[in-house]
Amino acid sequence: MAAGERFSRDLEKQREVAERAEERLRASEKRALLEIDREQSTATKVQKKLDEAVRFLLSWPSALSGMA
Repeated sequence: MAAGERFSRDLEKQREVAERAEERLRASEKRALLEIDREQSTATKVQKKLDEAVRFLLSWPSALSGMA
């Protein structure tokens, strides 16, 4: 096999390795972004429930004073 052919074959192998590494990187980034999105969604839901609980607790004095 000529040196040029060997070089071309090795170069193609390196390109394939690089492409697979890029695919893995893109898949990892996608998973990370989906996880961040889920965490943000969960945090938003928790904050909403917390806000509701605070409003409920703050309404207690006025609700109790109306009972007297």
